[in-house]
Amino acid sequence: FLILFRTHVILATVSKTSAKIANGKDVRINDFIIMMDPEKGEILQEWDLVHMLDSARYGMTDYDLTSDPFAQSASNWAHNNGIVEWGDDYLATARYQGIFKFNKAGGIEWIISPHGYWRDKYLKLLLNPLHADGTPITDPEVIAGTKNCDDFEWPWGCHTAVPLPNGHILYFNNGYGRNFKLDFTDRKNIYTCGIEYEVDEVNRTVRQVWQYGKERGAAYFTPARSGVQYLEQTGNRLICPGMSNVLSNGNRGARVTEVDPETQDVVFELELEDAIYQRVYRMSLYPENQ
Repeated sequence: FLILFRTHVILATVSKTSAKIANGKDVRINDFIIMMDPEKGEILQEWDLVHMLDSARYGMTDYDLTSDPFAQSASNWAHNNGIVEWGDDYLATARYQGIFKFNKAGGIEWIISPHGYWRDKYLKLLLNPLHADGTPITDPEVIAGTKNCDDFEWPWGCHTAVPLPNGHILYFNNGYGRNFKLDFTDRKNIYTCGIEYEVDEVNRTVRQVWQYGKERGAAYFTPARSGVQYLEQTGNRLICPGMSNVLSNGNRGARVTEVDPETQDVVFELELEDAIYQRVYRMSLYPENQ
């Protein structure tokens, strides 16, 4: 996954064949980020997520998803799938660990993730959840991630966090492994949504201020891939489930949904039968300077 940003270098999420897990044999997957100069073909900087996030969190939970093709593994413990520049810092998503902000030196500034199973030294990095009215969520099960909350959702299988002009974060919440479970027969707990968070870095809190998708239920669920985009001209959001949606004809595929966040109206939707994609972007037909 790549992003070309204003300094004309490329940020990429990659694997490094020389990086192995503790057994010394298996290669770690999707847990490096590199900055490249595309003209010179040089790597300018490298970040190793094993030194930034809690790689030991894998295997500490009381559930087993290893039989599922999209499950976490010892090699694929983080699955970094999105990285974007945010001011002087960087905003990234790790499918199995959450959303995190880090600086150029690799220092983690905060993490949005259910608090369950993190080791003590990482707890100070975890943001504390708030209800929609701004009051603290105090239920320890909700904070840990083992119980749902009506007005707040932790990242589960997340993708594509992007900063919004108002300073908030928009991201795609797949809903995979919600509450540290994977039960496709639990139709009330299987859903996918786009979510907007407000982060207070001073008070170390996160509040959910908008979502779309939960109301569409299990038919809108996608276990992997997918993304979001903020549309600058209208302020609308693209919510893009990239696979396994139940389409209007009953077959499976992908969707592209444009939503007005003020009214929750769907102003455009495209169904793509038998399709699987990683990202969708709305692009102008004409160069911006013409």
